[in-house]
Amino acid sequence: MDWIDLGNPVPFDELQSYSPKVWSTGEVVRLVPPDKIVTPAFHDVAFNRRSRRHFSPISNDELSTLLWLTARTQDAETNSSKAITLRRTPVPSAGALHPVHIIIKGDSKTDWWLYDRDNHELRSLVETGDIFDPLLDQINQVVPRGAASVILLVAEPGKTMAKYKNACSLVWRDAGVLLAHFGLAAESIRLNFCALGITGEPWTSLLDDQNRLVGVGVALVGA
Repeated sequence: MDWIDLGNPVPFDELQSYSPKVWSTGEVVRLVPPDKIVTPAFHDVAFNRRSRRHFSPISNDELSTLLWLTARTQDAETNSSKAITLRRTPVPSAGALHPVHIIIKGDSKTDWWLYDRDNHELRSLVETGDIFDPLLDQINQVVPRGAASVILLVAEPGKTMAKYKNACSLVWRDAGVLLAHFGLAAESIRLNFCALGITGEPWTSLLDDQNRLVGVGVALVGA
């Protein structure tokens, strides 16, 4: 068996300092929080969830609801001396660090957007150029994208490494929990969702010249 031992994560005695990625963003799209969400019972969502691979475009309201149920910040506390923010969101995260950023591309030839979980906004990423063109080709080799929106999970492992020794497996587990929650949330609001096996590498890491980012997951979502 070819198994990579990522070690046993152990918290440091105290939080380490870390300089997080500062994103270069342009246009801001403010997502309207859902006024009322009506969903089936959880057991119906759990038993009916399937990977669904036929997609129509989703509206900003549908995307807003999906992100609201999945990744929005509910509470936050920043350790100013260590430049680390601890957050509570609908999904669990090791040490409340939430190192996985969410980047989204809609069905049209528009920009890639960074989800600002603190303000429930989308911010267009600048200077991405054609970095992700090969990624879109790879996605289509796995599942024809059609009119789906792409969800790209981008980890910043240094956030988790500031609190844990041998932190890599925690980052991967954060990504897995987030993908699974996306799948359940999408099912609950009748969106088609399919997580892919690819990670977004080697292109995602090109977003940062200080080697702080890595791709940890890709999914498609549509109506």
